[in-house]
Amino acid sequence: MFGAVIPSVGKMKDNSAADLSETEQIVKEETEQHKEKTKTLKPKVKNCDNSNNADVRASNGCSTASEKTGMIEIESALRSRQRAIDELIDSEKSYIEALKSIVEDYLAEVLDPKSDIPKPDDLKGGKERMVFGNIEAIYEWHKKSFLEALVRCRNSPADLGLLIEDYLHKFDMYKIYFRNKPLSDHIVTTHLLYFDKIRQNLGSLLDLNALLIKPVQRLPKYVLLFKEIAKYTRAAGREAEVFGVEKAMHVMDMICKAANEVMELHRLQKFGGEITEQGELLLHGKLYCIEVEKTSRNAYMLQRPRELYVFLFKQSIIFADIDDKKLQYKSPTYTYRSHIQVNKMQLRELENNRFQLKSIDPNKPGLKIICYASTVQLTNEWLRILRNILQSLHDFGRAITNPIEYQQQQQPRH
Repeated sequence: MFGAVIPSVGKMKDNSAADLSETEQIVKEETEQHKEKTKTLKPKVKNCDNSNNADVRASNGCSTASEKTGMIEIESALRSRQRAIDELIDSEKSYIEALKSIVEDYLAEVLDPKSDIPKPDDLKGGKERMVFGNIEAIYEWHKKSFLEALVRCRNSPADLGLLIEDYLHKFDMYKIYFRNKPLSDHIVTTHLLYFDKIRQNLGSLLDLNALLIKPVQRLPKYVLLFKEIAKYTRAAGREAEVFGVEKAMHVMDMICKAANEVMELHRLQKFGGEITEQGELLLHGKLYCIEVEKTSRNAYMLQRPRELYVFLFKQSIIFADIDDKKLQYKSPTYTYRSHIQVNKMQLRELENNRFQLKSIDPNKPGLKIICYASTVQLTNEWLRILRNILQSLHDFGRAITNPIEYQQQQQPRH
């Protein structure tokens, strides 16, 4: 029993070391494999704290709730803007179709010598063209040039401002059309039966008056659409693009107002003077007017308020009766009633938001008219412009009579 061989201590130590080394190696390999596996399965930690840039944070998926809400609002504004731009282009196409119907259907039928519909005698000899004015030129330009230009701005709405400004001279065609519109209305209204026979022959749903009003309606439509595009551009935070769109809106608004003023002036009938000599048209619209009649040396009688159309020029203010005939698509006409030269006029502000205009012209003694608008704001606008005109005349008179004193008063005070 005691004769068995017992290994030496040193040998045992060596074998244990070998076994331990092998175990450590296995453990080490398993640990490394586990780490690698864990690294693969473990989600990446997003670095959301080191960037103040919302776009960078969004690309890392680190947006806060408020940032996500902001991005949703921007995307919504851009979609709304795109819809407004598309409406601009689509409505332009519809407008061109309406112009096409006027030119290629109605005008072609009126000018056709082989037409089965008898033409009234007073529409012969070229007078029929007065109904249509320069509609052919407007149609050709929109069809061949302006539509394509709008389409080019579809993805760059900021270019709309430069586009409208570049085409400003082209929109002068509308002044010619608007100037002719009152006469056109009169002729078409006089011959409604004739033009309705043409409509029936064409199988058209719209009569000629409904089509001829389209150019008048189109200009303010541009203004509204540009305003919508500008609103959503600003809501989307595209401030660099807002200027161009708003420029288009302001220039088009100017075009629209100028064309409308031309049309309104040509609705004025029986004015004895030359309308172009009255200076710049500063304001026009409806006012309630009360004429003050002198019954004796110191007694006056007030008439009942009457709604008149009033034109305020730099040289004169003209009062006109409004034609009250209610005809579809036909705008009212105005018949001259009276006028006061601005340099021979006195302004007196009254209670209840009214004002009195009095003629001091020896040729029109005792002419007094009390005026007020439908709202306080409109009345104040009339007053503001009237005050400015009369102050300018007063300053001009002082400059003429006392030029040295006037110049001294204009010098800046230190």
